[in-house]
Amino acid sequence: MRSKLLNGCFVFLFFIAAQSVFAQKSLLEEFNFQLGESGGNELLFHDPSLGNGNAQLRFHVFPISNQEAQVQIEIFRHVIGKITFALLLDRVEMDFVNSAGATVKSVVLDQSLGQDGFFVIGDSADGYFESTRRLSGMAAVRSIRLRLFGNYE
Repeated sequence: MRSKLLNGCFVFLFFIAAQSVFAQKSLLEEFNFQLGESGGNELLFHDPSLGNGNAQLRFHVFPISNQEAQVQIEIFRHVIGKITFALLLDRVEMDFVNSAGATVKSVVLDQSLGQDGFFVIGDSADGYFESTRRLSGMAAVRSIRLRLFGNYE
């Protein structure tokens, strides 16, 4: 009886530990962009090896007016004749920050990434994700922090 109780406690503790490990998001890549003081700046960024892997990232911020900007993020991969690990992306965070360091606006892409909130490019496969948002209240933005959570498996 005592052995079954100890085994049950061990399984329960293992389950709790596994849940906390899987609940933590793994930071794949982080970028910080300084836009300057003049406002209305366009940003076009391309990372050809996202997270030191073979997926690519394009990030584009285009001013529409003094107050509005269009923000586009693309994550993609094209594989030709190579064996590659799958990319599992489970969260994208964009923080738009003013000159005092305060966050003016935050955008989180998680459930919009795909089925069950994940964007997956399978082993040795091609894939493409794109999200475009029109954001208001952007006049005070002087820097952007872009963080991608996920991993290659």
